[in-house]
Amino acid sequence: MANPVTVSIFEYPDPSLIILKHAAGGSSSELLKNRLVSKALKECSDTLIEGFWKELHQANPEGPIDITQAMEVIDQESATGAPAIFKFAKLLDVFRKRGYSLTSHPPIVVHVDDFQKLQYDLALQKIWPRLRRLPEFLAQTDLPGDDANSQTIRLFLHARAWEEISTLDLKDLDLKILPPELKLFTGLRKIELQGNQLKDISYLTAFTKLTVLWLSDNELEDITCLGALINLKTLGLSRNRLKDVTPLGGLINLTGLWLRENQLKGIAPLGGLINLTELWLNYNQLKGAACLTALINLKGLGLSNNQLEDLSSLRTLIRLVELDISSNPVSDYSFLIFFANLKILKLNVDFEKLKDLSDLNECPLTNPISLIPLQSLKALQLDQVLPPILDT
Repeated sequence: MANPVTVSIFEYPDPSLIILKHAAGGSSSELLKNRLVSKALKECSDTLIEGFWKELHQANPEGPIDITQAMEVIDQESATGAPAIFKFAKLLDVFRKRGYSLTSHPPIVVHVDDFQKLQYDLALQKIWPRLRRLPEFLAQTDLPGDDANSQTIRLFLHARAWEEISTLDLKDLDLKILPPELKLFTGLRKIELQGNQLKDISYLTAFTKLTVLWLSDNELEDITCLGALINLKTLGLSRNRLKDVTPLGGLINLTGLWLRENQLKGIAPLGGLINLTELWLNYNQLKGAACLTALINLKGLGLSNNQLEDLSSLRTLIRLVELDISSNPVSDYSFLIFFANLKILKLNVDFEKLKDLSDLNECPLTNPISLIPLQSLKALQLDQVLPPILDT
C-alpha cells in the first residue's frame, strides 16, 4: 500500500492558488511532486480537484471555524458545475474575512490513504455509465445508477463473473488511467480506448485474448506491454507520441496496423509481420521503407507525408489495392507498373506537365512510366498535400 498522502491547502496572495503538498518520502513523492495548481489547473484535472474537495468535506477537519458548514454554504451558493478550485478560493476567503490566516494556523488537511486509489476511483466512475448499459449489466436486478460512487461500483463488479463480455467501448472518456477492475473482464476480445489521455497501459497485458485494440488519440510513448498480446489482429495507435515500435515486432497475427501521426523514424521491427494486409504510417518521419519488402500480403499501405525518396523496394507488394505515397520527395515512380491490382493511388505529380486526365499516360512522373499496366485503377488522387485520413 502506498504511503498516506497529505493534501494541505495554504493561503497565498492570490486566493485562487492552492498547493497540493505531499507527505515526505515513499512513492507519494513521485505522485504529487509539490505541484502548484492555479486556475488553469496545471498538471491536474478539474475532476481530481473535485475529488479533493469531496475528501475534505467527508473528513470534517477541525479548524478555527466550522469548515464543514462553510463548505456546505459554498456548495449551495456555487453555480452548478463550478470548478472546485474556485470553491477552495471561497473557503480561504471565509478564513480571511473572519480574521484567520492559514499561514499562522495549522492548515486544512485531508488525508488520502492512497493517492493512486483516488485516481482509480475517478476513472472507474467515468467508465461506469458505459459499463452499465451493456446487456449483461442491464440484466442485473441490483444494478447501481449512473451516479453511483466508486465503492458501490466496485462491490457490484467484484460480486460477479464477467467473462462472457467480449467487447468494451471506452473511447472518448478523457481517461488518464485505467482502473484495475478492467481485469475482471477476462473474456475480452475487443477494447476501444481511442480518444483518451492514457500514458500508461500496462494493465492491458492481462488481456491475452484480445484480437482488436484501438488506442489512437492518446498520449502513449511506451508500448512495451503490447508485446504480450500475441493474439492481436487489429491494432490502432495513430496520433500518439511513439518513437519505437520494437514491441510490435512479435505480433505475427496482426493483419491491420494503424500508426499515423507519430514520431517514427524507423520501422524495421515491422518487417516480419507478414500477415499484415493493412499498414498505415502516414505523417511520420520515415526516410526508408525497404524493411517492408517481405509484407507481400499488404493490400493497403499509407506512407504519405514522410521523408521517403526511394520507394523502389515496394515493387514486391504486388497485392496492393490502395497505396498512398503522396507528399514525399520521391524521384522515381517506375515501381508502380508492378501493381496490377491497384485501385486507389495517391501521389504527387507535376501539374504543369499535366493538361488533362487523358494525358496521364504521357505525363512524366519525374521518370516517364506508363500507367497502362494499372488496369484495375479506379481512383487517382494527384494532390500535392493530402489532409490526414482519420481512423478509429
